[in-house]
Amino acid sequence: MKLASIILSCTILIQSFNFDISDIQKISNLMEHLDCHFEDGDTIDDFIAIHYSGDENAPKTEHEKHQELPFKHQHLDAHSQLVFIVSANEFFGYYQESFLVNTKFTYKEPSTSLVINKFFQPPRV
Repeated sequence: MKLASIILSCTILIQSFNFDISDIQKISNLMEHLDCHFEDGDTIDDFIAIHYSGDENAPKTEHEKHQELPFKHQHLDAHSQLVFIVSANEFFGYYQESFLVNTKFTYKEPSTSLVINKFFQPPRV
């Protein structure tokens, strides 16, 4: 059970990253472009800020390799949820009251063997 919950949690985590098949093919481009930034003296934080943040103050450089980086699709709309609530108020008219015709009730003891009945008797003095 623990293994199943770990597998399910990892699956949900990976799916929440919103990967596309084309993103997996572009990972080699990401590594090459990251190496170029490391050679220029940038850190990983600078790389993410330049290419993946929505910050308008981050330096923007136009380069043809920038469009070939993975995960460049819209992430701002990835977590929006659409909820549909369907309600019908018409179902209240379909129910009708029903009354019991037979009002006599008698208790009928279930049939059991005498051995069981003797076992559950109060103690004798």
